[in-house]
Amino acid sequence: MNSRAASRRQTLSDRRPLTFTPKCTDDEYRKAILYHAKQSPGGTLYPGEIYQSLSRFINARSELSTSLTAGSGSTAFAWLTSPCRRSQSEDALPHDKSSASENGAHSGRFERFADPESCIEALRGNIEASQPQVLFLRGHLSPGWVRSIGAFCYVDPELFRWFLRYRESPGGDYYFDSAPSAMSNIFRFRFYTIGSKTDYYHCPQHVVDAMRAEASRDFESYKRQLFDCVSLATGSSIVRNFHALDERHCVIEQEMDISIFEIGKTWMAIACTDAGDDLANGPKLPWASNMYNPNIMWLPIMQYRPKYALKSPGLNKSESASEGPRNAQSLAVFPEGYGRNLAWCLASHNRFHVLEDVFRLAAFSQNQLLNLIEGKVRAETDRFSQSRESPTLNNLLHFRDVLEDQIQAAEEMFQLSKQSLRMTHADRRHGATVTPEQKAATDQAVAEVRGLFRDLRGRAQQLHGRCTQEMTVISNNSMLLESQRAMQQARIVTKLTLVAFVYLPFSFTAGFFGMNFKELGTGTISLWIFFAASLPLMLITLGFFLVDVDTVKEVVRSWRGPDTEDP
Repeated sequence: MNSRAASRRQTLSDRRPLTFTPKCTDDEYRKAILYHAKQSPGGTLYPGEIYQSLSRFINARSELSTSLTAGSGSTAFAWLTSPCRRSQSEDALPHDKSSASENGAHSGRFERFADPESCIEALRGNIEASQPQVLFLRGHLSPGWVRSIGAFCYVDPELFRWFLRYRESPGGDYYFDSAPSAMSNIFRFRFYTIGSKTDYYHCPQHVVDAMRAEASRDFESYKRQLFDCVSLATGSSIVRNFHALDERHCVIEQEMDISIFEIGKTWMAIACTDAGDDLANGPKLPWASNMYNPNIMWLPIMQYRPKYALKSPGLNKSESASEGPRNAQSLAVFPEGYGRNLAWCLASHNRFHVLEDVFRLAAFSQNQLLNLIEGKVRAETDRFSQSRESPTLNNLLHFRDVLEDQIQAAEEMFQLSKQSLRMTHADRRHGATVTPEQKAATDQAVAEVRGLFRDLRGRAQQLHGRCTQEMTVISNNSMLLESQRAMQQARIVTKLTLVAFVYLPFSFTAGFFGMNFKELGTGTISLWIFFAASLPLMLITLGFFLVDVDTVKEVVRSWRGPDTEDP
């Protein structure tokens, strides 16, 4: 009895708030990165060369970057999501698992911050209450935020180094071609947003080609602006890649880097996302001169959940739609909606559920892009396009290049979903109690995510193969058309040759006699001599034209006899 009471007291003491003390200060965090960045390959097996750019950035003055304010039309820079806290008296009482799942599984708190100090206080409260939490840092980071959050949470600097790759010199990120998820708990996700012009006109192919070339040059200039931090404020949105599909649609690529780690007696996740403030407020966009205007819309990423429309509050409220930014990116508003579908009871036992919504958003964004490309490939390869007099391969070649990136992205996400299984095993090794229902829910979520990206990879490969096949068909049709034109030209040349064989003998005779005929009053020779000389020459010329040289050789060889050898 005493042992049971002692165990109960121990359990209650474990649930009491603890006092959290960071492992290092802001200055110590900064100096540690600076020291590591100076380590040369000759003195250690872990040189810090790749951290030199991060070291320069983290030692810069924070005043050089202007933080966004909530009054700018955008939410604050940091967004924190955590489950609702329960009081100690509630923790002391036994809970029914089913009622907790029904009443508190999806309940959460959402807080926004514009300065690191208030954000750290909220983080401290959750850590001391042993509550998990997810912190979103939206857009370009500032040195102050990196130092403060990095030191307080003891964040792996690789997260910030990887996210700030756009500040590397060209070719400076070749050390890792993808986030080292296999070696750490840092995960990289790609997202695609489609831009569509509401008013556009069909352009000739050479105009579309020139637009793509100009967009490529402008994007290189845009990346140089990111490297120089020109017009780059805290929270500015970042674009990693850009494709001008045609005169109507473009697509931008952004990413989110997430690190999940243990802190205190709980865990937390930090997500650095490229989507922050409105894209028009950052550096000069590459398509600003020709595509970006008030009539371009960033299409939302359409997601699906079974019967999700019936779960909205609109069933019990008026039918009026909620007002919000009309041209907002789905990735930019994702932190505000994150956690509303998260079962914190499952996430506490398996951290894969923290990434589930991120996986889904990435999958649906890629699926939407593949839908768009499929429609354009179909329009490019239909019978009307095939019947054009001068078909071009430029569009299909451009689409195929985009699809190659999509195949690689889908493969990376599929492998990333495999790496997420490590978290499942890690949670079990740490002694997390997992019920059969929780294990089944996790297995179903993992299988769904892997199935999504397996299908996306197969679909991208199919579209890539279709582009290649149609390019081959168009090339063959073009060669056939050229062959037909060559045959037509050969027939014309044959007719001209026949005319020349008739005309040349008469021209020769006229030149030889100089047209000095008495009938013309220019000479003493009779005109019939002209025809008498021209007709035999014409017959001889036609004979050379009609007689095959090889046949003549065979006749001569036969006439000379079988025993006569050619000299």
